[in-house]
Amino acid sequence: MILSADGLKVDSAAAYRNEAPCGKAVRQSSIPREDIFFTSKIPSKGLSYDSTKAQVEKTLKETELAYIDLMLIHAPYGGSENRKGAWKALVEARGEGKIRSIGISNYGVQHLVSP
Repeated sequence: MILSADGLKVDSAAAYRNEAPCGKAVRQSSIPREDIFFTSKIPSKGLSYDSTKAQVEKTLKETELAYIDLMLIHAPYGGSENRKGAWKALVEARGEGKIRSIGISNYGVQHLVSP
């Protein structure tokens, strides 16, 4: 967690196994939720559309937060089709208001330009 002039920034991930305690800290904080930027990440193991949809729900349940500010695909493993499926699931979750922003982590150029 980082406390800055902009508020509190929380970096969590399913792979770190810290989503539940980070969510608890956010809920118990005296800092207003809108001043906390909560990030989590989709694990790269078994990356797919379905696993991403399930992880979004699991993250929301474990953190007990109404939304996640930023959800990243943690790493580009699993092949192009699975990465595309995971991205589609994140786009849908964003459209449903479960996630405010989406992105990727640990990608190289080759992961972005491959068909």
